[in-house]
Amino acid sequence: MSTFNITNNGSTCSCPDSSYTISNSSCICPTLTTLYNLHCYSCNITYCTQCQQDGVCSACSAPFVVTNGICACPATYVQQGN
Repeated sequence: MSTFNITNNGSTCSCPDSSYTISNSSCICPTLTTLYNLHCYSCNITYCTQCQQDGVCSACSAPFVVTNGICACPATYVQQGN
């Protein structure tokens, strides 16, 4: 979960954009999203750790690698099951 401080623009407080939710006076990226360039991107991809646009993975947890926007086994590995 990524957080960002709420800015005070005169009498109103706001987050950088509508992709955030507000919790305990902080802007938070909702579950299944990742923060990139001050925006929360939808990232419901198995083994994905970072999305730079909605639904397109840009980084995966090891040993998985990004292949066509999803996380896949490296060429020297064989995936069994999910």
